[in-house]
Amino acid sequence: MPLPSVHTLGKVALVGAVATVGMAVASYLKHQEEMRSSTWLKQIREELNNHTGVHMLIGSPPISLGTIERRKPTYELPSVDIDPPAPHLVTVNVKGDKGKGILYAWLNNPTGKKIESVNDWNVAHVELQIGNNRDKKMPINLN
Repeated sequence: MPLPSVHTLGKVALVGAVATVGMAVASYLKHQEEMRSSTWLKQIREELNNHTGVHMLIGSPPISLGTIERRKPTYELPSVDIDPPAPHLVTVNVKGDKGKGILYAWLNNPTGKKIESVNDWNVAHVELQIGNNRDKKMPINLN
């Protein structure tokens, strides 16, 4: 049996690359949607939209949420001690009509039970960075 030509191998590689990129994009979009629909992010968004300090700094509601990323908790340390420690940090780009910022949400699991879904996480602490200045952060208290 003769070996496939370089042209045929190139087509196979191209199809594989397109399929891989397609699956990666689909996975990313599914993860973003899962995080966006979580109860704790909805609670944070509602608090942002009702917070007068946020309105003065980045604008009136609705505050739009951008890209959501999971990071190691050492990426940015909270201004307060969290007990139990938060093993996850979620950052969300936010934008209002006056400016933008980054929302930091430290998530923990105080019950110690196995996490079955994204809704099982507990929001331990939330801070809003105003603009690009990492030293200018405002704690957000959730009701």
